Amino acid sequence: PAAPAAPAAPAAALVDFRDFCEADVAALPHLPPASPLCRYEGLLGSFDVVIGSDIVYDHSHARIAALLRAMLRPAANGSADSHPCALFVLPDGRPRQADFVASLGAAGLRCRIERVGRDCLMCRRIAREHEGWGADASFSVYKVHRAAQQS
Repeated sequence: PAAPAAPAAPAAALVDFRDFCEADVAALPHLPPASPLCRYEGLLGSFDVVIGSDIVYDHSHARIAALLRAMLRPAANGSADSHPCALFVLPDGRPRQADFVASLGAAGLRCRIERVGRDCLMCRRIAREHEGWGADASFSVYKVHRAAQQS
């Protein structure tokens, strides 16, 4: 028997969220030649997971919703094991978090927010390594995925 194919190497990309305007994302896959999204050709719609941190402190960060719509791979129809998502760890109380979550819904994305316990390893390390992030610092994980398609 033939040997199983080797798994594909994970792809990583550095992107600028400011390149992702809603009009260009809505036009996908038909982009005008001058669109900044052309530089991401081959990456658009190809990511199973997008990971981010230290975001959502400026109003412009609500544009990240357009980036996620453009970069996350569409879920395979009927596949229970195909759930492309984005994961963000954010400090609670960060300015513009409500704007960020609202922009996700407007972009056809769903967001589940789970508070991280203060006793978790990440929180203990942050408190130990960053002076001023005392015992009152709290974090949440934001898991974002495409909303289910309506039939």
